[in-house]
Amino acid sequence: MMRSKPWSNPDRDERLREKAVFWLGVARGPRGYAAVKNVLTHDSNDHIREKALFAMSLSKEPQAVPEIIDVAKHDRSAHVRGQALFWLAQKAGKQATQAIANSLENDPETEVKKKAVFALRQLASDLI
Repeated sequence: MMRSKPWSNPDRDERLREKAVFWLGVARGPRGYAAVKNVLTHDSNDHIREKALFAMSLSKEPQAVPEIIDVAKHDRSAHVRGQALFWLAQKAGKQATQAIANSLENDPETEVKKKAVFALRQLASDLI
């Protein structure tokens, strides 16, 4: 019998899934990055995708920042898109400015625009 992966099984306890996604992003290198990306891309639970974003923000893999930018642009949840902007400001610094400004200009949701303004303020305070 094949064992399911706790982070990818929506029937598993949500707290267990959160912890599994966190440790994949922090401690598992390229394989963990791939698993967290899979959660970000395919999981239907907005809360789990939000936790996966946090894990992605802690990843040392160079593809992590472009993946967070992609989530900021394309996730189906305005809340998750806004959280991606927050983590971009924390992780990517100047590299994130264009992606955050793009969300400010183009995202249809007011809440995402508010997160973009907050993220830009965080970046500005880091530059001063």
